[in-house]
Amino acid sequence: MAYIHGKYGTSEYKSWNMMKQRCYNPNYDGYKDYGARGIKICKRWEVFINFLEDMGELPSPKHSLGRIDNNGDYEPSNCQWQTIREQSLNRSNTIRFTIYEETKTLVEWSEDSRCEISRKALEARYRRSWDIDSSILKKKARGKWFTLEEVIMEGLKLCGDLGI
Repeated sequence: MAYIHGKYGTSEYKSWNMMKQRCYNPNYDGYKDYGARGIKICKRWEVFINFLEDMGELPSPKHSLGRIDNNGDYEPSNCQWQTIREQSLNRSNTIRFTIYEETKTLVEWSEDSRCEISRKALEARYRRSWDIDSSILKKKARGKWFTLEEVIMEGLKLCGDLGI
């Protein structure tokens, strides 16, 4: 079979081919997570050269094809080259929660500079079905972030100053 685009065997071609396997080949291991769930490929991307034209070349060997909306189809508006980390934060089983109208993954919250507890502690609270709420965050007062302990100490000091 002749490949006139000269890209057979490249990372981009392999990504395109694996996308087709996941969506259209019931014998492929990953089919249950893609094709069986109704994930499709847009008609334009049935031709490799169109896929390459829309996606461009892989930015680095650390990137692979990822969907922005995990429940959405493979199409230009829903796909991008992503790092393994970006993809791991966008899995269907990724834990997300919202604090102060800000939604992040459990990993992202644990890495947030305002978070007072470790990732392992946060995961343990989640597994035990504890409420994940603003108590994990440092409090902001007078433009500065404080730990919960610092907030309590400030409150006690203020009470003492007021004679309460």
